[in-house]
Amino acid sequence: MELQNLRASSNSTIEQLQAANQVRTEDLKREHSLALESELKALEKQLNSLNLELKATKDDLSKAKASLDAARSEAESLTKQRDEALTAAATPKASPEHLEEIARLTSELSRSKDDLHVATDMLNLTKASLSEMSRKHGKELEALKNRSCP
Repeated sequence: MELQNLRASSNSTIEQLQAANQVRTEDLKREHSLALESELKALEKQLNSLNLELKATKDDLSKAKASLDAARSEAESLTKQRDEALTAAATPKASPEHLEEIARLTSELSRSKDDLHVATDMLNLTKASLSEMSRKHGKELEALKNRSCP
């Protein structure tokens, strides 16, 4: 009889422990699921922020390219005008007005070339920034994928 009481007591204790373990396991699963959702939302927010930053950098790059193209076009136009003025000045009929025009165009060409160099430098810096950002985004996306898919 004592053995039966001991067995019944042991079975009751085992069932209680199993029930407690089951409840704790379900609680842990819920907590883990909530933590994963929270982390996922934070990562999605970070990804959206990075995408906005990337878009802004791409826009900056497009503007820098357009500025560079305009500066190149202006430099070519001024070079052509200067060359025409030099050709006109080389003829025996060169007047003081032509010489002034040559000097003005040469000065304007120099400024345009400086602007072109500045625009080129800006474009190169923007490209470098975009490359660096793209590299970082790639690493962050890879990290996000590794976190999301264990």
